[in-house]
Amino acid sequence: MGVKVYLRNGRDMEELKRNMRKFKKILDKDGFIKDQRRHEFYEKPSILQAKADHRRELTIMRFQRIADEQNNKGMRGQKNVSYDREEYQLPLED
Repeated sequence: MGVKVYLRNGRDMEELKRNMRKFKKILDKDGFIKDQRRHEFYEKPSILQAKADHRRELTIMRFQRIADEQNNKGMRGQKNVSYDREEYQLPLED
C-alpha cells in the first residue's frame, strides 16, 4: 500500500516536509514505529523471557550502583570498610 503525492511547486515541497516531520513525531509518541519494529521478526517466548530477565537484572544493578554512590558520597578514594570499634582501639597508656 502506497500513497502518491504530486507537487505543483517548491512551496508544496516545504509543506510536505513539515507535515512528514509532524506525522513522524505523532507516530513516535504513539509508539507505533517501536511496536512495528518489535513485531518485524518472530521471537520465541523463551527468548522474550530471557530478554526481560536481562533488563530486570540491569535495572537492579543500576539502582544498587546509585544507592552505593549515595552511601559513599563523601568517601572519594577511600574504601568502604567498617571497623568494629572495640577491636581496633589503641591500648591506654598507664
